[in-house]
Amino acid sequence: MLALAIALLGAQPQPSSAPALAAELQPLAFLVGSCWRATFPGSTSTDTHCYTAMLGGRYVRDVHVVEGAPSPYAGESIYRWDPQARRIRYDYYASDGGTSSGFADPTPTGYNFPEENYVGGN
Repeated sequence: MLALAIALLGAQPQPSSAPALAAELQPLAFLVGSCWRATFPGSTSTDTHCYTAMLGGRYVRDVHVVEGAPSPYAGESIYRWDPQARRIRYDYYASDGGTSSGFADPTPTGYNFPEENYVGGN
């Protein structure tokens, strides 16, 4: 029975593409469906971020993992359109219990994260 269930799961049609992002989140579209890895300066530790659209493209999820650090660390950011501020807002949740929130403003060369509200895990 388990083999049949696994076979049926494998036979289900897969989405042909990621959901379209809401118009306000289009500046993040180049990230969706990709993973990025960077090495911390002067270290062998890496930080890998993977981006996916969620809930019909109204949100973008960024899951990241730091490897090679003295202690394990990971987190997740959710980007969304803030209609009151008329900007892209993010909320970040860290494995150490900390949280951050702020804005991600598109610029001609990338993004500006001008302000952040951080609350430590303790």
